[in-house]
Amino acid sequence: MSEALYLYCLAPAHGLDPASVPVPPVTEGDPPGGLEHLVHEGIVALYSRVDATEFNDENLQSLAWLGPRAVAHAGVVQAAMAQGGVVLPVKFGTLFRGAESLNDFLRKHEVAIKAQLGRLEQQQEWSIKGFMDTPRVHERIKAEDPDIRERFEALPESPGKRYLLMKKLEQAIDTRARERLEARGRAVIDSVKTLVSEDAALNIHGREAAGRDEPMVFNHSFLVHELQQQAFCARVEHLIRQEAGEGLILVLQGPWPPFNHCSDLTVTDAGDAANRGDAA
Repeated sequence: MSEALYLYCLAPAHGLDPASVPVPPVTEGDPPGGLEHLVHEGIVALYSRVDATEFNDENLQSLAWLGPRAVAHAGVVQAAMAQGGVVLPVKFGTLFRGAESLNDFLRKHEVAIKAQLGRLEQQQEWSIKGFMDTPRVHERIKAEDPDIRERFEALPESPGKRYLLMKKLEQAIDTRARERLEARGRAVIDSVKTLVSEDAALNIHGREAAGRDEPMVFNHSFLVHELQQQAFCARVEHLIRQEAGEGLILVLQGPWPPFNHCSDLTVTDAGDAANRGDAA
């Protein structure tokens, strides 16, 4: 075993009691020692001891290995935020050779860490995901788009030609449906921008990763100040009702730690095992 320190997050020492943050669930390969912490100049670092050799390319490409560990990682950060308020999440797989190495990292990046913690004070991450109600949108396009109507009327009687042209027509309808909902998604984002501190586009997930049958058409993250959260949620709830009739299913999720709104500080000496993934 090549022991390393696995870093979960950083937080102000005055706002977080590390002993009150629950230990992540124990599964095969989880750290046996649970959570530990180290404090440097008012910054507390939450970490566990792990076998660094497990964070290899094969495991990092295996959903069976990666999934539960990513969930445990997010759970620790979420619990730290719930207990202490502001946290600076660290990307999955950030390893250090030992306490001296972690201390050196904190000392080197102390100013940047404190600046980010100050920027994230009283801020939480929310996301809005947009999914296409395919039957509803397709029917509206067939009814409202004159070009599509003309192409339907011009379909030949011959079954073979009709089948091929129908396939092309269905593809055209789907393309226009996505374009329409992507435009509506941009309008949704614009309508909440006055209520958020930052926003960021996230990856579009397939059906399996998204956990829904409807195709995802946009995925966006927002950093929202606590004082604006009520207004933000009210605005989104109005948009959810408004867009449902247009075939755009909006899903609001949060609040979360600001996984998508903090900068990577460095590649650590024990190896940068993985890039940060989406939190919804």
